[in-house]
Order: sequence, then C-alpha cells, then structure tokens
Amino acid sequence: MLIKGHINSNKTEILINSYAELLNQGADAEKILVIVQNFKKKNEFIEKTKSLLKIDALTNLNVHTFFGLVYNSILNNWVIIENEIRNNDAKISPHLSGLEISQYIFRKAIDEVQFKGYNSKGNLLHQLLRRYSLCVLNALTPDEIKERAKILSDPFYSDIKNALNLYKLKTLNLRAFDYLRQTDIFKYVYQNTANPYEYIFLDDADEITPALFEYLKFIKKDIKEFFIAYDEFGCTRKGFLGALEFDFERFLGEKPVYSSMDNFKTKKADEILRSLERKNILTGQKQQKQDKKQVEGQFDLYNYKLAEIAHEVDKINLNELTPIDALNTLVRIKEKMK
Repeated sequence: MLIKGHINSNKTEILINSYAELLNQGADAEKILVIVQNFKKKNEFIEKTKSLLKIDALTNLNVHTFFGLVYNSILNNWVIIENEIRNNDAKISPHLSGLEISQYIFRKAIDEVQFKGYNSKGNLLHQLLRRYSLCVLNALTPDEIKERAKILSDPFYSDIKNALNLYKLKTLNLRAFDYLRQTDIFKYVYQNTANPYEYIFLDDADEITPALFEYLKFIKKDIKEFFIAYDEFGCTRKGFLGALEFDFERFLGEKPVYSSMDNFKTKKADEILRSLERKNILTGQKQQKQDKKQVEGQFDLYNYKLAEIAHEVDKINLNELTPIDALNTLVRIKEKMK
C-alpha cells in the first residue's frame, strides 16, 4: 500500500490502523518492521497501536527509527561482525560510541596519513567527518566516491581515502562505532544475514536517507507487503533541509491512495472556513432581503406618487383650462414627482 498525503493529512493514522489490523488478525509482530523518523513519533505510533489492539498477548513491537534499527542489528548480529575482525583482541560486545570518540580516532588517522599541503588540521577533521557522513548516508560505492572526486578535481582524494580506510580499521580494532560507522557496517549485516521481516511499514518516507532506501531495495524480494506513507511535496524538508525524492510508485509498482485531511488542525481550519462561508451566505441573504424591501418600498412610493399625479390630472377640466391653470397644474405634478 502506498499512501500519499501532505503534512496535515492522516496518512500516519492509516498506517497505524493497518498495522493494528494486521496484528489483530494474528500476524507475528516479530516479522513486522515499522520505521519512523524520530523517537517521539516512535512512542506515539506504539501507543496509538496498542489502543487499537484486541489481542491478549503480544511480543515487543518492532517500531524503530532507522538508526535504532541499525543499532539493534549490530548488537543482534555481533558474532558475525566479530568473526570478520582479523585480530586476536576479541571482545564480547562492541562499544557503540558517540562522535567524540570518532573524532579522536580520526585525529589519529590524520596524524598517520600526514596530509601534505593541507595546513588546517582542525578544519580537515571536520571535512573528513562530513565527507564520511555523506558517503555513508548516501550509500555511495567506492567507484561513485572516486568519480565524484574526479569531477571535483580533489587534490587530496588519495590522502582522504587512506585516512578513511585507516579510520575504519581502527574502529574495528577498537570495536568503537558511532551511528555513521554502525550504518556503514549495517550494509554488510543485512547483505549477509537472513531477512527476518515479512511486512514493512514506513512513515514519512520522503525524509529517508538513500542508505535506508538501499536496504528496502535489498530486502524487497522477501517482503509480502509494504505500507509506505509519504508527502509528495517533501513536507518541510524539500528545498529547505535537503529531502530527496524517491520514486515509490516505481519501487512498489502501484499507484498511491490519497489520505484524507481529518486531523485536528485540518478539522479546525475546515470548521473556520465553513463558518466564514455560512456567515457570508447569511450576510448575502440578509442583504438580499434588505434590497428586496428597499425595492418594494420604492415601488410602493412610485405607485403612490403616480396615483397622486393621476388625481391631479382628474381634477383638470379641459373645457375651462386657461394657460395659467395649465401652468399651475404642471407645477403641482412636478412637485408630486419629486
């Protein structure tokens, strides 16, 4: 199911109702993945779903942000990752760290690579973090990265490549992964493990990263049904925060249904609009009544004056009418016509 609607539509409610209906029909919650854009929306999605459930027992609901999904996948599949780390310093679990530790590791990589001709190492650190973020979240392949560097005529491409490779090696040796490194490793995990999901629910799909879209494309063959809600105008992000356009119609091979505008804000706006329309109609009707009364009054006055004029004419005796009398009669008729 593909649901299209703007920010004030009820597309999320359609997803929640479909999700709850699936669970009420006996679908295994462990085989349903729901992806939302932030922690607040995650909690709202779960609470609203629970209010619609009619079943007595339920396992944990798989409602995550993308990075939450990545985090859980790293932990759940750590044995596979550990087996690929080629050193003897094995650890029981990874250290899923923040960017502060990543910056420290990047500094060490910069010192070892020794960028020649690049004077500001502080700025270089930020440039490396930014470039790594763009490469990971845009799911760029090594060939795509090389091609972009060629287009930009990047003089430090080789040094940057060496620094990033060294950074990756150090994070593996230290088992220290921030959210970007986790996302980078997540690709290896889902490509080398069985997909556990049969149904995918995706809210605010217009705001996803290419990294998530690549994941959806990879597992598509295993999915019985997708439920995707998106805003064709990119919500608040398009052209402002850089939201990308994904061809979901082509991805699913189906046309979208349009969500109705029945959330609270839209209802209030609609009520105000309808109230104004009713007011305008009533005002117009009242004005029409007043205009009608005014016309009827003017018509009555016209008839009254016409009767007075006729009365003055009846008083005229043409056989005895003198020029002076005729003039006086015309003056009186003129007065009656005012």
